[in-house]
Amino acid sequence: MNMELRRRDPHWRLHRDRDASTAQLGQPRFLLPTIIAAVTFLMIGSTQTSFAAESSYESVLIEEVPHVLQKRDFCGEACAEMFLKKLGKPIDQDFVFDQSGLSPLEGRGCFTRELATALRRVGFGIGDVWYSVSAADSARQLDSHFRDLHTDLSKGVPSILCMHYDERAEATEHFRLVLGYDAETDEVIYHEPAVPRAAYRRMTRSKLYQLWPLKYESRRWTVVRFRLDPLRLIDGRAAAELTDADYAQQIMRTKRELARLKLRQIALKETRDAEIAAELAKVEAAIEAEEEYKPRKLTPRIVSEFNFVLERPFLVIGDDSPAMVRRWSQGTIRWAVERLKRQYFSQNPDHAINIWLFKDKQSYQQNTVDIFGRRPHTPFGYYSPSEKALVMNIDTGGGTLVHEIVHPFIAANFPDCPSWLNEGLGSLYEQCNTTNGRIWGLTNWRLRGLHEAIKNEDYEMPTFEELCGTSTREFYNEDPGTNYAQSRYLLYYLQSEGILERYYHEFRKSATDDPTGYQTLQRVLDEENMEAFQEKWTEFVLDLRF
Repeated sequence: MNMELRRRDPHWRLHRDRDASTAQLGQPRFLLPTIIAAVTFLMIGSTQTSFAAESSYESVLIEEVPHVLQKRDFCGEACAEMFLKKLGKPIDQDFVFDQSGLSPLEGRGCFTRELATALRRVGFGIGDVWYSVSAADSARQLDSHFRDLHTDLSKGVPSILCMHYDERAEATEHFRLVLGYDAETDEVIYHEPAVPRAAYRRMTRSKLYQLWPLKYESRRWTVVRFRLDPLRLIDGRAAAELTDADYAQQIMRTKRELARLKLRQIALKETRDAEIAAELAKVEAAIEAEEEYKPRKLTPRIVSEFNFVLERPFLVIGDDSPAMVRRWSQGTIRWAVERLKRQYFSQNPDHAINIWLFKDKQSYQQNTVDIFGRRPHTPFGYYSPSEKALVMNIDTGGGTLVHEIVHPFIAANFPDCPSWLNEGLGSLYEQCNTTNGRIWGLTNWRLRGLHEAIKNEDYEMPTFEELCGTSTREFYNEDPGTNYAQSRYLLYYLQSEGILERYYHEFRKSATDDPTGYQTLQRVLDEENMEAFQEKWTEFVLDLRF
């Protein structure tokens, strides 16, 4: 597509400002050595400016390319998405990342090698990608590479270039989509993925020659260019479930937050250590003076180091050793998820959820406050839908972890599930094992309180119709002390009769007509007299032991 430059076209008037925000810049595309500094920028700038004046290129522009704002560190992926949209392909930057084969646990977007893999898999002819430039002959060789780029532009083929973001010595490397050239001003036209609404921006060709070469060695430099020649483009669609790209973004966000957390914890620990030292000095002084002194109770602070394990659909983050975090991830989380999905849940949660495994009481209490801004309301752990997180004191064991894993799956598969079933199913698997390959609830500590309530002549156990009919507020805030246990051991009875899974699935299908699940319960039990059934259930419970 060879086009004459039209100065009145709005694309050519917009974004003449040379300055660009660094918002949403990615990580370096390579590991940048700091040996080559601003002096080389100045050298190449002065040399190439004079050389560029001798060159002559016609104006050319690939028009109507939509601009896309990159996600964090997805600058190359966003560049590809922009041109794919121009070609009518509904392939987004997430899909491009997913073709790269890069592990989300790396916590970054594609470097050049991974982007090359992704673009080839999408169906682009990308050329050789890496080119070597002699520093001594850089002006001529860079102009030769630009000539190839310009020739492609004349054929309607844009390029993704890897370059320094700006002239600063510490500038990161960054991908930009080059779409044209203005002969009148000797400017390169490009889409800037890191800045909102930054379509058809401009930089002088001399500036491009400053930013483009990557100076890993003093004598030979590297130039990176991806041709976007559409050969056999694949059909890509947005995934129905979370993909590697979603988890990569989640890991980047979490690592960024943890980096800030570590700085705060270091400062707070230094302050607390000084306070403790001061109190100890006062105690020693009081002892020496034979005076009484009651020191303040000051809990030492810790600085946590975290390890990550991707255990889909969860991101597991723990401050224990990497081996222990993997052990909990595989031995408890994976074990439970596989069985719960096999028996109950067909859909994963539609958003990334962090599982925080704090290794002991001190870590759990301090980090819950530091990360979420509130004290934990239970010594074991909890699920917070608003924070999209399961927060665990894993030192207390894995029972609460399995319990809480149930809740996000219930939310994804049975959003109208009443609280009694939601908590009953979660608490059923607080103590569990595998029976015939299926997760199987065992008796647990809740049995003792239920026995005491049944035997208490002054206590009237709610009927199952009353239990099923409790609202969320009534279940949690007006609990007579048995709601959890009664729900758990009702489901335990259904499990023992081999009808628990049937009950869950039939209730979920009929919830519109039977929102409490009581009618479905009566039908699945095949019991006409539910009062008589409750007496039978009571005898069943009293025979159980833990």
